[in-house]
Amino acid sequence: MSTVDPDAARRARAARVPAGKDLILPGILAFVGPAILVGSLMSMAGEPGDGDVAQSTVRLLLGAGGTTLGALATLGGFFLWLRLSIKNRRLPGWAAPLALGFGGAGIAVLSVSMRVVLASVLIGIGVVFAVAAVAALRRRTVRLDTEERLMRESDPVEGVVTNQGYTHFGDSSRILTAVTYAFVDAQGTQRFVQRPAVIDVTAPIVEGERVDVWYDRMNPGDEKKIVVRRRL
Repeated sequence: MSTVDPDAARRARAARVPAGKDLILPGILAFVGPAILVGSLMSMAGEPGDGDVAQSTVRLLLGAGGTTLGALATLGGFFLWLRLSIKNRRLPGWAAPLALGFGGAGIAVLSVSMRVVLASVLIGIGVVFAVAAVAALRRRTVRLDTEERLMRESDPVEGVVTNQGYTHFGDSSRILTAVTYAFVDAQGTQRFVQRPAVIDVTAPIVEGERVDVWYDRMNPGDEKKIVVRRRL
């Protein structure tokens, strides 16, 4: 028995916007997981020692366990990071955990076998993904700042969903699709804009739904300066 409504608590958790500190755990998993995975695989693939069969068996079992643990940590870190970054677009996206993963793998190669060329390639790939993550975050931040400025400095007009972008959810509780909206600008011109949307089965978007639309009055055809928000 509890004095807290579990449904209300679940909705509050779902509505919470993740912060940068929430990426610490998935970041650790995304870095350590590939390091354990690669280190275990290289250890298993190494030359057998002079020990008896029992020692070789233990080494293989430990390697298999490390491989499994590393794979689970890698997948868990990546998908947890991705889930959090989708809920807060001001956080680094999918390229950041890939950068951490390749970096961890490169360090593991150096630690286990001292294969400098392979380690350098892995770390170099990680650096490329890190640069891509920073560039993408910068572009996204500029776009979000533009949207916030439009919403702050102008009043919305009414828009409508003309294509919901999906027919059914299937076995999934969420779906990623492109939704088409229409609105009429100040000159009486009807305009259409598409936006990607993650739709939850508990709050589906349907054709004919009314939405709020902000746009640049000086340049209504600039799709980069069109903001659409649902009336939930």
